[in-house]
Amino acid sequence: MNISEKVVQRFWSKVDISMEDECWEWKAGFYRDGYGGFHILNKSFKAHRVAWMIIHGEIPDGLCVCHKCDNKRCVNPEHLFLGTITDNNRDMVQKKRQNHAHRFKKSEIRKILAKYQRGYSIGSIANEYSVNFRTIHRVIHGISYRKYTGV
Repeated sequence: MNISEKVVQRFWSKVDISMEDECWEWKAGFYRDGYGGFHILNKSFKAHRVAWMIIHGEIPDGLCVCHKCDNKRCVNPEHLFLGTITDNNRDMVQKKRQNHAHRFKKSEIRKILAKYQRGYSIGSIANEYSVNFRTIHRVIHGISYRKYTGV
């Protein structure tokens, strides 16, 4: 995909580049999973993938743009690398960041349930705690945390 200079400028205007070697945080819209979202010609892309394409060009079929920093909002090209789904999963396991391994305190469980009862979406709660949608779904429905939820 050929990305015009106007689109490139629009993209970088939505990024907080405070320190060159730190994470460059996406400031605009987000997907439910916590990744930044960006539109080019009425098509949606994850922001970190656009950052990769601006700097390196096309992403080969079958490859993911992965984060070295594990920050879903980061679009710093120095923090990104290409890998297969297997590579990304291996990286996740090595860094012990699987969502199902997250353990909530009793006080966090109560806060999650209260937010859900007040109308917060599961996705917004998951983003707040930096966990997968399914993790919060399990908490709310007492699947993983029965003794804390009373379900």
